[in-house]
Amino acid sequence: MALFHMVCCSGAVAASTTSCSPLLGAWRSDEAKTLANMASVALPEEVRKMFEHDFFGSMVVEFDCSQVRSYYQGQVREADYELVFVSPGESDVIIQAHDRQSPHSSVLTYVMDGNCFSRDIDGLGFSEVFCRLSDQETARFKATLQ
Repeated sequence: MALFHMVCCSGAVAASTTSCSPLLGAWRSDEAKTLANMASVALPEEVRKMFEHDFFGSMVVEFDCSQVRSYYQGQVREADYELVFVSPGESDVIIQAHDRQSPHSSVLTYVMDGNCFSRDIDGLGFSEVFCRLSDQETARFKATLQ
């Protein structure tokens, strides 16, 4: 699974009211919410079967003020990012990410919904949902990395 899924938009940065970034913290893929999004999309049966069992739900994405790390199946990917746009109420967040393992950058849109966000999966017509981990959940997750 790719670190990021590209969605193209542009705009001016509005200051976040909560911190340096509304994305600050650790987020885990939510299998049930993602599969619910997927259910409304017509996908080839082999694609649907690949995603339906234990594909979603294990990736963790962690944002600080200028960097993002993703953890998936023992692999860690890192990117630097800048906020491009934060909508009023912080319901939409757009960043430009510069993957450290690639010369390319991506413009990415996150749609916030309470303690979760979603991001489109390129070309498949549905979004993967990630929900914020508590401080305790984050500490337990980080302990598994050592």
